Amino acid sequence: SIYLPIAIIYTLLDQIYKIPISHDELEECSQLRDKWLELILNADQQELDKQVKSFVIEVIQFRNSFNVEGSNVHGLGPL
Repeated sequence: SIYLPIAIIYTLLDQIYKIPISHDELEECSQLRDKWLELILNADQQELDKQVKSFVIEVIQFRNSFNVEGSNVHGLGPL
């Protein structure tokens, strides 16, 4: 929806006001929606990758902490 006003303006300039617009510029305008969606999906994927890497690090740290301080420590009896 953010790109829609741009597409509407280009349509007005081209069809109603007959202002010459280059073919390349019209092509870019027609691809605006797809490019926007691609950008959003890539940003979401990057954020997901970042969060997964952070989670993996937290799991490793938790496991290491558990091995050192947890119930598997030799000589540690029940409370």
